[in-house]
Amino acid sequence: MHWREFPVLPADETLFEGFRAGLDTRAARILAYLVRRRTDPEIETAEATRLSIRIGTELGREPTIAALSTLCANGLVEETTVDRERPGRPPKGWVAVHDSETTMRLVQSHHSYGLLEQADEVAKHFEVALPDAWFETVDPEDVTPVDRTSLTVALNWMPNGLHAPIIAAVESGHYERAGLDITLEPARGSGAATEHLRTGQADVALIGAASVCSAAPESFVPLAQLRQRSLAVLYTTTERLGAPFTSVEQVRGHRLAVTPDSEVGRLARLFLAHTGILDSVDIVAVSGEERTALARGDADVATGMPFDAYEFSEAGYEVSSLAVADHFPVPGPALVTTADTLQAGPKTMHRFLMATIAGVVTVHQQPEETAVQVATQSGDAVENERWRIDHAQSRAAERGVGRDHGWGRQTVEGWERLQVALRQEESG
Repeated sequence: MHWREFPVLPADETLFEGFRAGLDTRAARILAYLVRRRTDPEIETAEATRLSIRIGTELGREPTIAALSTLCANGLVEETTVDRERPGRPPKGWVAVHDSETTMRLVQSHHSYGLLEQADEVAKHFEVALPDAWFETVDPEDVTPVDRTSLTVALNWMPNGLHAPIIAAVESGHYERAGLDITLEPARGSGAATEHLRTGQADVALIGAASVCSAAPESFVPLAQLRQRSLAVLYTTTERLGAPFTSVEQVRGHRLAVTPDSEVGRLARLFLAHTGILDSVDIVAVSGEERTALARGDADVATGMPFDAYEFSEAGYEVSSLAVADHFPVPGPALVTTADTLQAGPKTMHRFLMATIAGVVTVHQQPEETAVQVATQSGDAVENERWRIDHAQSRAAERGVGRDHGWGRQTVEGWERLQVALRQEESG
């Protein structure tokens, strides 16, 4: 009897988490496994047979074949043969082409190029005036920095943990290494961020998806979704509602605090309209003071973000909430630019996306350090920013979003579905 040993990819492999920001999960696992074989001195050969890869990554035959095909097509892995002591024809093998750092940058570059392709499709859907070959000068194999360029990025609120990937990309030097000098410009909501972009005060803006659809989308081009799903919630206390909040039907006949024309306000109305109870709810217009309205008894339910509900519970209230995206697949906020900016600098936007993906990876790998960086800008406590970061990541993991497509994916179908829903809500 002959015994053979097979190296296995650790469950907490950091390379895998990094690659997954730009690849589907299976391809990321295989690439991490092959790069580790290349760099681990305890493994005798960098080449691996398909059987070794399957055992080392715990993947089936067909997923392994499909992932290897993708990785070879992107020049990240190449097919070879594996030497063995037994006579006969050597079996096929696969090997990582580059070291871990180069591989990571190429993964981010290829994925950023794919995001530009998606942006082009969405721009056509929104009837944005872009030439057919506006990004033909972008080479996904070229990962060198652009000539030093300054960009202003408008955030959709004051800096906080929900902006962690962008802040991490700034503070960790990812944008700087890409040749970009980034200025972050806080705005009071998606509407204000939209105006920054419209008036040229910003080159890129983080805007809620519903606000993009409501703001003449033919003027703007979404580059990528910072998060695949909105984190907007409806929340209340057992005292106000009379029972734990478990169904949107409980809002019927009650007062809902909403900031008119805000992203969360639009999504709340869309949620209620989708479930058929909008006309049965008394909308209480506030100006960013939903929690105050709930605390004072001016409203029975409030709209907001998860941290609003968390802070309310920390104040001693018995709080429960419903996430809008659990009931209607509302896209999360998007990084948006203009047609003029894209045409003037497609390489710049490509490098911007690359560096942002690097920021996503940094948040996953260094959440505590990122929370400290965010808190420095926000003025909030580190533990609060860490809560926001952890909550956003856990919600993404629960929903499985981005697992098969990497970070930032957007589709025409997703935007069209949201547009149709918003039109239906507006028409009653």
